[in-house]
Amino acid sequence: MRRLSLRRLGFARPRVGGADPIAALFAGGAGGFDYDFTKTDRLFQDSAGVTAVNVLDDPIGLALDSAQWAGRTLAQQIAAQPGMLTNPTFAGGLAGWFEGNPTVAWQSDGRVLFTRTGSNAVLRQTVPVVAGRTYRLAASALRTAGTGNMVALIRDTVNTSLSTVLNFNASAAEQATYWTATFTGDVRICLERTTTDGQGEAYSCSFKDVTTALAVQQTTNFKPRFQLDGAKFDAVDDRLITPYLPPATLDAPSCLIAQVTVPASLAATQMVAGAFNGSSQRFFLAVGSDGRLRAGGGTESLQVGPDIRGQSAIIGISLDVINFRAFVNDSEVYSGPRGGTVSSTHPIYIGCFNSNGSASAYWGGHIKRLIVAQKSLELAQFLSIRNRILSGA
Repeated sequence: MRRLSLRRLGFARPRVGGADPIAALFAGGAGGFDYDFTKTDRLFQDSAGVTAVNVLDDPIGLALDSAQWAGRTLAQQIAAQPGMLTNPTFAGGLAGWFEGNPTVAWQSDGRVLFTRTGSNAVLRQTVPVVAGRTYRLAASALRTAGTGNMVALIRDTVNTSLSTVLNFNASAAEQATYWTATFTGDVRICLERTTTDGQGEAYSCSFKDVTTALAVQQTTNFKPRFQLDGAKFDAVDDRLITPYLPPATLDAPSCLIAQVTVPASLAATQMVAGAFNGSSQRFFLAVGSDGRLRAGGGTESLQVGPDIRGQSAIIGISLDVINFRAFVNDSEVYSGPRGGTVSSTHPIYIGCFNSNGSASAYWGGHIKRLIVAQKSLELAQFLSIRNRILSGA
């Protein structure tokens, strides 16, 4: 075991500038995720991504990862992605759209008028999706006469609802929701005047692949809370569930990096994030009751580094073919031989441990940034990433 720092290596704090070392982790579409819990443009109160996080203590039910965004904001990422719908603003007519009965009629000012009489008025378009990809449905519409609902949603080809329903009964302001496909095939993007007879209007509809992985929590009491210092977890049951499964082969590199604020007191070990198959396949970052780093990789479970209770810290681990490394702030606090693989069947939980499918060892501090990538790191690379994180980039 060795402990190395910037000072012992003979150079000062790395400078910000040049190539982005975080973006380099995900070059070429490499797997992993990057959650920044300080940026509200990618945090939502509900698990479908309809209601944005706006103020302190708002619950976080959905976080979008930005690993493939190349430093862009969510708005910039959405703008950069090609639309998947033909004629999303109904320019010049309804080319590309299927008009359901009874009446869906294009108006010369660009509106689409829906009249429900006895059965739902439907406008829809079929598009292909790919399993595991996350899509953003956005629309602007309004119920204009009668009761009932003016809605937008995603359906399968036999008309089963797949997504959260966007409701436009009170306002025409654009709404959006995020949906991850569980199959490869076709879906229907639908605008509908439903429930009871009346009228509605549609003004635009967009469907895009936003290239993100969703960290989700549907249960209200399990949602962490937004703070300026990141997501605040309650050490009781708060957690977010990611879909990410690390590669399990011995020749597959992996790293896990977290910027955290550690509680001043911990009664027991608390997990920042990780997963475990219940026997020998570990991949986690945690802090013990003594304030020292707990790090798991394959068969290894470490207790290393200084006491970081009550502190803000950037911690990390790295696995390559040969080595298992652990980092705390500007130091490599452990380097030794790698033992075994990580689990590729248990997704990473945030704010607790996914122990063979059961949540445990809940985190009671803040998580500001959490990164997982299929790359291994040496100290110089970790420091470059740390410096980038500290710059706020």
